[in-house]
Amino acid sequence: MLGSVPQGKDETGQPTPRAASLLTFLPLEREPRAVSFPERYAGPLEAAYANLELETVEADRERALGELDDRPAAKIERDEQRRSSLITVSRWGEEGRAGMVDAVRSAVHHHDDVVYCDLDLETLSSADLDEAIQQLREFDFFYCGLALCASAGHDHLRLQALMSDDIQLDGIVLDSDYAQQLRETIFADRAPSSRV
Repeated sequence: MLGSVPQGKDETGQPTPRAASLLTFLPLEREPRAVSFPERYAGPLEAAYANLELETVEADRERALGELDDRPAAKIERDEQRRSSLITVSRWGEEGRAGMVDAVRSAVHHHDDVVYCDLDLETLSSADLDEAIQQLREFDFFYCGLALCASAGHDHLRLQALMSDDIQLDGIVLDSDYAQQLRETIFADRAPSSRV
């Protein structure tokens, strides 16, 4: 996750830029994951599940939607200290579309340095995911990775948008072939207007 580590100070007291972090998962439950894949990110998501040695099966959207109870179609959680936001989109349609756009505008209004957007792989169809991704790309969002067991225990596709130039993008140290491949995927997918 680019920019997920907030600014700090070095040993001389000088400010340091935001840095990246790589979240790793050790799934304790090994049953197949019920998901839909968007066309654009099917390859990276399949690689993520393969790296975790997890199988995938077609999502039962009706059951998954029932697990959401009264959660909103889209919501935003702000972290004032980290100057970041996480948008979660659990349902699509007019409500989800409008809620997602409003959440992105809220993050811009609050001058967040980085914004993440999670798309529920169990409740959103492939077509819903494709449409949401296309809209998020217009706001300079790009691939971030897979978030296992997020809201309602569903897996999410995580996208990210960098809204600050003070983010360290080089010197990221990774220790596995999969992590190196993930970094290449992320940097290749960055929107042209967000390139530093």
